[in-house]
Amino acid sequence: MSWMFGIIRSESGVNISDNYDKLHSSTILKISTPKFYLALGGMRETCFYDVQDEYKDTGWAVVGLGIKVSDLSASFMNKEDWKMFFQQSNLPIDSLDGHFVALRWSKDTIELYTDQLGIRTAYYGKCIEGICFSTRLDWVAKKTGFNEINQTALGGRWLLFNQLSYDSCVKGIERLGPASYVSI
Repeated sequence: MSWMFGIIRSESGVNISDNYDKLHSSTILKISTPKFYLALGGMRETCFYDVQDEYKDTGWAVVGLGIKVSDLSASFMNKEDWKMFFQQSNLPIDSLDGHFVALRWSKDTIELYTDQLGIRTAYYGKCIEGICFSTRLDWVAKKTGFNEINQTALGGRWLLFNQLSYDSCVKGIERLGPASYVSI
């Protein structure tokens, strides 16, 4: 499965380095600027991205699979499909099926989106540099230093087929549920 990990620097945060390789596994894409860090990895077939300028200030990335449905057919989205999708100003994420986390960035803004059913999810929380986000809860917990179990959220998942809550299982870290969107 593919994954993403990133940090966006807040005004009061310390400078972002590109030395997070010990936190995550080997990458397909790594971008590091003074205000933004992004790493993507996992399966190349489920990891799509496009960096739209030489300064790496604008771009998009998707981990997972999107499914576009048109008339009576459905197909997995490829890089060109995603590229056309991200050209829209307001992304109609609810028009897609599949399991994915999508990211769009432009200078000082990052937008994270999750699929309709919440099969893939993203986590985010405050760290020394600013805001850390990832598809992996354990990496966000390591970077933010939050490690206290949210027993209420964990209890809503215990031995149940369906989740009773979309809260994160770690206090201090937020989780994006199904068809969710956050702008940082």
